[in-house]
Amino acid sequence: IRSKFSKLYDPSSFSNPSEVKAEHLNLKLSVDFERKIVTGIAIYSVKVLKADANVVVLDTSTLVINKVEIDDQPATFKLRVEHKIFGSALEIVLPNDKKVDDYFRV
Repeated sequence: IRSKFSKLYDPSSFSNPSEVKAEHLNLKLSVDFERKIVTGIAIYSVKVLKADANVVVLDTSTLVINKVEIDDQPATFKLRVEHKIFGSALEIVLPNDKKVDDYFRV
């Protein structure tokens, strides 16, 4: 699979690391063993590498995503149809006023 957003080729990823780089992940999880459910929050620190980057694409699998925020503001996102092996691409629209080397909390 080749990401339509990236010039780099990674056959196991939908991400766009040549445009936006995830530099840090803060993960807060709760596990309900009786119900077999994991809930939580993932906060990424991402850096814009290209001025024409419009989205950050993250790889996911079997997730229910209730909301996405960029710097504590609601963000537009789309969870793509799941591929049975590679999961789903989570596409998050970046702010229009972004610049190269900007950082965002997603």
